[in-house]
Amino acid sequence: MYSIAIAEAPASDDMWAAYTAWRLLDEAAMLAASAEGASRRLARETTWQSKGVRVLRERLAVLGDLIRTERSTLGDLRERLERVSM
Repeated sequence: MYSIAIAEAPASDDMWAAYTAWRLLDEAAMLAASAEGASRRLARETTWQSKGVRVLRERLAVLGDLIRTERSTLGDLRERLERVSM
């Protein structure tokens, strides 16, 4: 007789977790890109020249830089996840 062993399912729990993580990282990167664009657009479109508005523009620019850094981190995490799960 032939011995029939139970084979592991082609899509293991680890693989599903990796796909879920990829999807969440992609979604986070998309949202971060949108937020970065909005903050930069607000900084550009603010034309008033009062002291408070200048400070707001500077802080919006800083926010855009911080968001860009987070987007880069998300991309790095996605690449690491691909290397580990493949």
